[in-house]
Amino acid sequence: KYQIQINEKRSNVQPRMETKTQFVETIADFSDHYAEDRSYSYSVFNLIGECRLYPKHQESSQTFSSRHHKFTACKHNFQKRRCLSTDFIDVKFEMPVYPIEIAVYETYSPGYITGISCKHSDCTWTRVYQELYLPSVVIESIARKLVVAVKNCKKSTMLLRVEFCAIQAAHFIGIDAVELSGTIDPPSIPKLSSHPIIKKIISLIPFRDIARGAEECLLQEEREYSHLQEGTDAGQSKNLLLDLPKELYLKIFKYLELPDICRLRTVSRALYELASDSSLFVIVDTRSFWYKVSSDTLVNVGPLLEYTKRLDLSWCGPYGRISPAHFTSFIRACGCHLTHLYLENCHFMNSDSLYWIISSCKYLEEISLQGCSNIDSDGFVHISMVDRLKKLWIGRTKVKQNVLHEILHDLPELTHLGLGSCDLREINHLVATIKEGNPGMKVLDLWRAGDLDMGAIEQLSSLTQLEELEIGWCACAASVRISQLVQSFQVLKKLGLAGLRVISDADLLAIADCCPNLESLDVTGNREITEIGCSRIILNCSKLKYLDISYCDNVGVEEIQLWRKMFPEIVIVSSKVSDL
Repeated sequence: KYQIQINEKRSNVQPRMETKTQFVETIADFSDHYAEDRSYSYSVFNLIGECRLYPKHQESSQTFSSRHHKFTACKHNFQKRRCLSTDFIDVKFEMPVYPIEIAVYETYSPGYITGISCKHSDCTWTRVYQELYLPSVVIESIARKLVVAVKNCKKSTMLLRVEFCAIQAAHFIGIDAVELSGTIDPPSIPKLSSHPIIKKIISLIPFRDIARGAEECLLQEEREYSHLQEGTDAGQSKNLLLDLPKELYLKIFKYLELPDICRLRTVSRALYELASDSSLFVIVDTRSFWYKVSSDTLVNVGPLLEYTKRLDLSWCGPYGRISPAHFTSFIRACGCHLTHLYLENCHFMNSDSLYWIISSCKYLEEISLQGCSNIDSDGFVHISMVDRLKKLWIGRTKVKQNVLHEILHDLPELTHLGLGSCDLREINHLVATIKEGNPGMKVLDLWRAGDLDMGAIEQLSSLTQLEELEIGWCACAASVRISQLVQSFQVLKKLGLAGLRVISDADLLAIADCCPNLESLDVTGNREITEIGCSRIILNCSKLKYLDISYCDNVGVEEIQLWRKMFPEIVIVSSKVSDL
């Protein structure tokens, strides 16, 4: 008797499934990184393989580092967007598994990962981790292993997207590795209805009563709606919720995102009409639910976005989820009122798509095409036809200098230009074109864009309205003198000079005297700098919030610690003293 009971218990125990743990095999896609594309230092490709640094907490060229952080110059104003995520990495593994655990090894500025999603073989995505709130500007002095337990995932995956909010961190985010653990065979997910307690509850509820009650509720709602349409007192007394002013409904609905509004339209006829008001779709941001957007989404919501002015489709449609043809049809139908359009890392974008954007969106003032690698250089020529364009972000694209010259010549009102990580080689002629055609330039991003000589520096110095300038890691001739660059930069707030190798104390003294409004200064890797120039910057620039002097070997540890005590409101970053 006892042996039979034991055998019955053993038969109910699920067999132990084989678990496979694997690290990243290759990088499928990413939004940006600190490295040069031909280098592995701080590159996203350092995520391939097992951990190199963890559990150490330090900045290292052997890990992935984000390009942007809270004080970086020439970045988008993400504060106006609902989505916390500002960057992403798509990592691919050797074989598909049914995930049970995901681990991310953070070795610098931990705590800013905002989302993790799994891609399946049918090109759908499952969100397995979502961070809704982030800490204030705090950098922990210990590394972190973020472990995400995945429960009851019915589909296998071999590709993960890790999202993070780089612009909330006080310094660059460092990630060492990503680990995926899962089973090769699908897990057996127990059905709740088979549980004896669930069966008992179901047996006590008569299904007919539920159906009858639902039918009566629908009929009651129809009667109340018809009374409301007729304006009778009976309708007002039966449904007080629908008696609220339309303006109050719209004010509440504006806090909802597009999927929530679409669901709301299916509740009743009254809410369908209220949730179809065009004022709810003036600003549409899909970045927070990019994994839900497909070609069908564009077809279904297109009629609602006829009067949209600000549209963000960044990151949407990866791996064929949106076709160029569907996007072209969508933008031709909905683009006539657009003033701001963001399409970062949208790989459905090609030269034809860009042509139809320019042809349909005559009122564009800002467009972002960063990371759109499928647009040919000649395709960017169409941008020159947008007369009102003021902000253009085309970093990490294939655009060439001859096309840029034409764009800049035809867009005299352009005030913001992002060319970070574009392979432009010598940019002296480009800077001369900016001086002649765009004297009102306010934000200029030339991060790793090409070579600078003294002639280019003199041309840049004539842009007196510059508020943010990023020329970090541009190859500079030995004759370059930054002290001549900043002579007329009275309104400059952010200046990026990382890796120029030619910065000296004389340049810092000139910056301190000529840039009273300076808030952020990055002079990483300039070894001729000493505490004399740094102290002048700290004392003279009363609005300074951020100073990066990493790998400036002639600045001592004692001086750095003293500055941090005397000026706690300034974030002073140094590779010698990592604890902020």
